[in-house]
Amino acid sequence: MLLGCVLLLQVAFLPVVYCLEIIQVPNVTVEERHPTVLRCDFNSSSDRQAVFAKFYHLPNDRNPMKNTSDGRVVLSHTDSALTMTIATALLCDAGTYVCVAELIRGKPSNGSGTELIVIANPKFNGAQVFQSYALQPVMDVIRVILLTLLLSLLVILIWKVW
Repeated sequence: MLLGCVLLLQVAFLPVVYCLEIIQVPNVTVEERHPTVLRCDFNSSSDRQAVFAKFYHLPNDRNPMKNTSDGRVVLSHTDSALTMTIATALLCDAGTYVCVAELIRGKPSNGSGTELIVIANPKFNGAQVFQSYALQPVMDVIRVILLTLLLSLLVILIWKVW
């Protein structure tokens, strides 16, 4: 839980401090190819100030997360939370997601981050999928050889009968 505050001067030049509290769970674990939801909750000391929030995937992504065109990642914003739904988690989704929120007149405040842990699913393990495809050409060659032998035996039997 992190607390960011901003000092504003109102028309009467009386200082007003607006605080923004950002809450993120430390980690979320999901199995590969399963759905998950990451949440960023925020509380503002001002009910008149709108809060804008974004998720960033660290350490490499400098751009905020966005909805994907295929619907695999969907972000949704309310007055008190930002949620990111991942319909099918992939191994590349693993990492830390930091929520950055700000009041209209404030400076951005960072959440503590949520580490997304994606556990490899053996049913979708690339090695197993690769092995089944690697065996296919071998099975095709064996079928051709067996078919050729069977046809050769048939020709020999027909030849002897004549």
